[in-house]
Amino acid sequence: MLKKTILMTTIFAMVFCFSATVSAETTETVDEPEETTLEVTEEDLDIGGTSWFHNAWRNVKIFVTKNPIKKSELQLQQASSQLLKIQKYLDENPDDEKAEKLLEKVSNKYDDLMEKVNSRVMQAKENNPDAEKLNKFLDKYSDHLLKHQEIMQKLETQVPERAMEKIRTQRETHLQQFSQTMMKLENKEQFAERLKNTIQNRTSNAVRRAIQYNFVEELQDATPEVGEEIQNKLNEIKTENKELWQDIQDKKKELIKDNVEVRAQIRKTRAEGIEELNQIKNSSRKQNNQ
Repeated sequence: MLKKTILMTTIFAMVFCFSATVSAETTETVDEPEETTLEVTEEDLDIGGTSWFHNAWRNVKIFVTKNPIKKSELQLQQASSQLLKIQKYLDENPDDEKAEKLLEKVSNKYDDLMEKVNSRVMQAKENNPDAEKLNKFLDKYSDHLLKHQEIMQKLETQVPERAMEKIRTQRETHLQQFSQTMMKLENKEQFAERLKNTIQNRTSNAVRRAIQYNFVEELQDATPEVGEEIQNKLNEIKTENKELWQDIQDKKKELIKDNVEVRAQIRKTRAEGIEELNQIKNSSRKQNNQ
């Protein structure tokens, strides 16, 4: 009876997933990227969804999948889903006292998933996989990791200062791990070329290119062993695509200005909140003493 129930549940899940996929493929349209788009979405990461059902179905596929590259891709989607869920939660519940604990739980889950992804893709490389499939996965891996950086950078502005430092440290750690993993999978020149292609991706808007450019610069500082190769590729963009280069530099200046203003507003809002809370406490004490 139990086996039958599991079988029926699995079949239902497969039918539902297939139907959703067909629907998405028949209605998909290609639009020009909007200049103002800053939020990383499910569509940007191509993960289908972040619901309980989507994550449960991915877990089933991870369990039954034997191919290490495909398994790595599914776990990468799970990691992306974790970050998108906490981002959405903090957007909708900015003052929730439980948010910090939930964020820590999600961060630990994300760390665990990325450790598995990095380990498994290294295993795939050692087992001499199909070079084309591995290359396609590395394109997706690089794209997701830089977008994960975007999400975590935004999360830094949505939590108290003590949690902000933890996220920043985690973000920098994953940036270093990303670089170290890639350099084990391909040579420095190939890795730097992949970063160059990511920045020049035509499906990204100008703001996202500038954000990713900033992360590439951070990565260059964090892993000096590949710094020269990265700088050469950035110089190639500057020489070969002057319009794109200037656009990135202009957007970079705007982002720096916006980040300073956002952080100043956050500090002001928190200070006002603390002051208001203290006033309420003082008022309550006075009433109790009367």
